[in-house]
Amino acid sequence: MSAQIHATVVRRAFHVRFDKLVRVSVYQSGEGGVADHGLLLGLGDDDHPHYHTDSRGDVRYYRKEAVDTALTGKANAGHTHVQLHTHANRATLDAIPGHDVAHTGQVLRRSAAGLEWGDAGQFAGGGDMLASVYDVDGDGIVDAAASVPWNGVTDTPSAFPPAAHSHDGDYDALGSATAAVAAHESREDNPHAVTASQVGADPAGEAASQRAAHEAAFDHTLIGTGGGATDHGALSGLEDDDHPQYHTDARGDARYERIDATILRTTDLAGPGAAETAARSDHDHDGSYDPAGAASSAVASHKAEPNGHAAVHIGYDNSSSGTGGTNVQAAVDEVAGIAALAYNGRVPPGGSAGDMLVRQSDGAAGWQAPAAGGAGYINGLARRPQFKRTGPTELTLAGGCAYEIGGVIAFTSADIVYTMTGLSSSTAEWQYLYIKSGAAGTLTSADFINSANAPVWDASRQGWYDASGNRCIFAVYNAGDGAIYAFVYANGLVTYQNEFATNISGTDLDMTYVVVQWTAPAFCRTVFGTFQNGGYGNNSATLFYRTAGETGSGVRISFSTGNGYGMEVVRVPVNADLQGEIVHNTNDGNLAWVYNTGWFLPEGM
Repeated sequence: MSAQIHATVVRRAFHVRFDKLVRVSVYQSGEGGVADHGLLLGLGDDDHPHYHTDSRGDVRYYRKEAVDTALTGKANAGHTHVQLHTHANRATLDAIPGHDVAHTGQVLRRSAAGLEWGDAGQFAGGGDMLASVYDVDGDGIVDAAASVPWNGVTDTPSAFPPAAHSHDGDYDALGSATAAVAAHESREDNPHAVTASQVGADPAGEAASQRAAHEAAFDHTLIGTGGGATDHGALSGLEDDDHPQYHTDARGDARYERIDATILRTTDLAGPGAAETAARSDHDHDGSYDPAGAASSAVASHKAEPNGHAAVHIGYDNSSSGTGGTNVQAAVDEVAGIAALAYNGRVPPGGSAGDMLVRQSDGAAGWQAPAAGGAGYINGLARRPQFKRTGPTELTLAGGCAYEIGGVIAFTSADIVYTMTGLSSSTAEWQYLYIKSGAAGTLTSADFINSANAPVWDASRQGWYDASGNRCIFAVYNAGDGAIYAFVYANGLVTYQNEFATNISGTDLDMTYVVVQWTAPAFCRTVFGTFQNGGYGNNSATLFYRTAGETGSGVRISFSTGNGYGMEVVRVPVNADLQGEIVHNTNDGNLAWVYNTGWFLPEGM
């Protein structure tokens, strides 16, 4: 084992000890210590925590080897950084105010004056909540508010008010009311001065006085011996009128008609004749009633008329009439007015004078006031006008049309000229003509509106409507030149002055169905087209058409022979995508052409 020598010299003598390190400490005579810091013992101890050791240095600084690794490959030469980008909105960025002018919690906003710092709460409502107005003391809390919800109040006391107080003058002391009531109930001196008659009791001596008066007014002596009579007939005074509640002849004659054979026949008193003959034979009811049999004859005559009403159609329960007449007669007997017609719910009750009974949109009958112009509620009514293009953006609607909207009738009494607005000058489009929701009575141009938004079918209203409740009545095409495409309208058919070509033009169909794309408004389900079928060589070909997506062979449209051509102008159906399909019955090279000639308005428009 090896060791290093550590020697300590003390004046004249010295001693030696073994340590890992050789260090010579020289002590100065008479001064008790060393003259050199390096001669002190314990120099390896961490006696100076304000200096860095390796561990404290590693915490504070990057290690040299880590820095060298990060710099590996970097150019050891001076260089500059060029501007990598520019801001097109430099002026806007320069306008941003500096952060040194903003208060804590403020945010940047754009105002009419430009960008500015402001309190965040200023931007939440319709006005500015300025701290200078609502937080004058600057503590970050609103000084006062018009109202605050109870659950929005914090640090509320558990009892109110939190300070000691009293309600003297407003309330009696606790228990005083109970004590006062108990004291009142224990009194026996009749503090309310209640009399015996007030509580239903007989005042003292009253009963005895009444009894004495009764005894004096009436004789109660019993008749007979042994305690009185036991048989009513044995009483005296039976002929006296002691019972005024009963009728004597005088009182009966005064109240009733005496029986007299000359006035009332004995056959009228009983038997079936009582319901068949008049009560008296010496008078009539002329002027108040029809003669006997007249009503039955009138009903029979009415039933015999053309389009008469058969009794079985009335649906009346004859047994409820209590008579043996016909259903018609029973109904006539029981009808007393409009209220009686409510039998079995066939006619609803209610209604006001002048109202009409109409069928509502839910199928039930109801009373309805006449609509403007005197027209009634006819669900889905559509009596179209004649539509005519009278200018590049101008439509004229002939007078005499009528439409139902929301239970009222809107109509034209004269021609209306309407100018369409918003037509695109760059994109082909359909423009739809609407009568505005709420229109009623005589229409004017102000009651119409046009839009590129297509309507949808509303089954409950039996018409085509948009989301705002406007009713669509027509559509025009704009080829993208800002004008109405020329058309001719007649009896629900719109034909183009210049027909459109479709995607089928000199197409060799063979025996595979090919889609035909038509040009028509979104609501259209029937179009008017021209089909041309070209012959090839000496072969003939037949053209068939069907709605796109359907099955089956379709309908026969056009036939050609040899080198000839067949042509038909027909009305054909389309699907919701405005598509149909055509096919040839042979693969011999025959060609087909299809032209879009026009379209038909659908039902409810």
